[in-house]
Amino acid sequence: MALSLKGDPQGTVQQLLEAGERTGNAKLIESAHQVLQRHSERMDSYPALQERVEALRALYRTTAPITRLGEHTSSGQTPPGGVSLSAGYKPPSPESLTGTTAQPAA
Repeated sequence: MALSLKGDPQGTVQQLLEAGERTGNAKLIESAHQVLQRHSERMDSYPALQERVEALRALYRTTAPITRLGEHTSSGQTPPGGVSLSAGYKPPSPESLTGTTAQPAA
């Protein structure tokens, strides 16, 4: 990323892709994608880098949507990232573990 700060985003993308390929680190590949999208107008080899980035993103499946906690709740009222908490009291079941009804004490 230092190269990007020094005015060489193309060098940054190339370094990130090399490191991502070598280590299999999807975060580096996604960082390369983001730098590429941000500075595409300043890169001579944009089409070749874009093709390489997309191939790696497909290989490591970094483009797959991520399900967030609470996104598919049954009530539909919990926002993504939220957690549904039970607010109601549920009395203990009168049936025992054997399936027979508990008899009140006399």
